[in-house]
Amino acid sequence: MKKFISLLLVLAMVFALAACGGKSNNNSANVDEDPYYTLKWAGQHGATHVYTIEFINRFAKEIEEKSNGHIKIEAYPGEQLGKAADYLSMIQTGLIDIANIDTGLNVAEFPLHGAWQLPGAFDTAWQGTPALNEMKENGMLKAEMEKNGVVNLGCFTIPGYVLFYNSDKAIIMPEDIKGKTIRATGKARCAAVEMLGATVVSMAASDISEALYKKSIDGCVSSANAGINYGYYEMANKCTAGMALGGLDGGYMMSKKVFDSMPEKYQKMMKETAFECSMHVAKILDDQLEEDLTVKIASKAEVIMLNEEQKAAWAEAVKDVAKVWLDGVPDKEAGKKVVEERNKTYADEAIAKKYQAYFTD
Repeated sequence: MKKFISLLLVLAMVFALAACGGKSNNNSANVDEDPYYTLKWAGQHGATHVYTIEFINRFAKEIEEKSNGHIKIEAYPGEQLGKAADYLSMIQTGLIDIANIDTGLNVAEFPLHGAWQLPGAFDTAWQGTPALNEMKENGMLKAEMEKNGVVNLGCFTIPGYVLFYNSDKAIIMPEDIKGKTIRATGKARCAAVEMLGATVVSMAASDISEALYKKSIDGCVSSANAGINYGYYEMANKCTAGMALGGLDGGYMMSKKVFDSMPEKYQKMMKETAFECSMHVAKILDDQLEEDLTVKIASKAEVIMLNEEQKAAWAEAVKDVAKVWLDGVPDKEAGKKVVEERNKTYADEAIAKKYQAYFTD
């Protein structure tokens, strides 16, 4: 009798294990129906840069967890895979899948994106980021990206463009910059610098420190945050803030071919995660701006904060930048429409709330 009971127990255990094994196999089979993706992400900024840590790394971690390991990101920050100016062609030829495409370095391919680089395009990153994402998702900027074989994978406006420079005399009024050699990118910002009587030099952000050190340039127009993360604020003895020479549209683009090949649920997952990361970075940029200027930059250089009267003088001096930018846009009618769309989208509170809803912390 004992042997019979023992035999029954053994059989019961065997059937239980078989049942568990069958359930596990069925679950694995269901999961494995979805393809696996390993996406190569090229980053212009260094490993400790806020965009790398708070967008790329954050996105990679969240998307791998949400996809149960079906989407993995291989991140290569600090231009490990090549210069930022080459990222678009690298995506188009399949060498990489995702990158931060600097539209200021790719003006010919993204002329309409320049509308977001005009002086006065936005006030804060938190306000500008939803509108920029909306135009890349459903507006004129979407068509411009698709024409180049890429789609939006999160973007943000960058506030606080300042002037880093080496000079015995502080640059306070517009006439003070005349005759200087200034690094700038983007048609609008370059037009503003030229309109003020300075000479524009184009170069990657990673080359600015050396150029300032060797005095091959007098200064550069950039975000305060970029000056810190690239270290070139340490090569300047002065920094003037409040000139409103223009802003920048930052963010990431993905190969449209690769994105379109993914299941719809993964496309939705990646977009929503990217929107959350966009608003996360926008808040950080706004919060950090004052500290960057008053603490970090001030520890190395004299920071000149313009008053309202001085700001008005600079705004008046560059008021025709929009016209210069428009004259350089191949399709002038499209240029007018994209500025109108930008203004309308920026003022739409419903759009702002839609994207801000993705922000979780």
